[in-house]
Amino acid sequence: MKAFGKKILTGITAMIITVSGILASTGNFVSADDNVPDDPNDGIVTASERKTDLLSEVHEDAPSISASSYILYDATSGAILLGSDYDVQKEPASMTKVMTVLLAMERLDMNEIVTITEEIAEAMDAITDDYVKLGLQEGEEISVNDLVYAAVLKSANDASLALGMYMGGTEAGFCEIMNAKASEIGCTNTHFSSAYGLSDPNNVTTPYDMALILNEAVTNTNYSEIAKTLNYTISATNKYRS
Repeated sequence: MKAFGKKILTGITAMIITVSGILASTGNFVSADDNVPDDPNDGIVTASERKTDLLSEVHEDAPSISASSYILYDATSGAILLGSDYDVQKEPASMTKVMTVLLAMERLDMNEIVTITEEIAEAMDAITDDYVKLGLQEGEEISVNDLVYAAVLKSANDASLALGMYMGGTEAGFCEIMNAKASEIGCTNTHFSSAYGLSDPNNVTTPYDMALILNEAVTNTNYSEIAKTLNYTISATNKYRS
């Protein structure tokens, strides 16, 4: 059996979903219309301005953050509590897998069996040894559930690629699905060119967009429960039995 344990690591994107709301004590008119243009001098607090109001406040208990860009996002209100360069594009690396797993959990039956075709095997062989891999082989049959757990807990790049190519036919085809989903969620500065997080200047997102993607995953799928799993054992396959 293939087995692995999850290490607790510090993530690059933080989200808080328990903040109650934003209070305004000014005499400004608060607009609920998202289409009202932002103008700091018009006395109207727009929906967009409400999302960033807290950034102008001084938080004496705020943690010291060394990251060049980050966000602390309240998914309930849509407010940005803390942040720096959160709209600057960066390569997301393994955070890419959040989108791949989100789509797998939305589109596939977790008990569905994925066969590693010749095309998938060739694409996996191109993943260099400095990337974490599960060691899948051509002809191997493995469940979507096992691939999802491997992608989330082990950050297995071949597992994520297998999921993507199974859904999209090719990695490029799956990236089109990823980009369509990102646009649907509201991401405006994201473009995926990899199903697993290959270092590529065309595979980019921002802390803000990544917060939207992660919120979609934890809200609409079982992603949180999977991410909190400490140990998981992959079932025997037709290619790997011990």
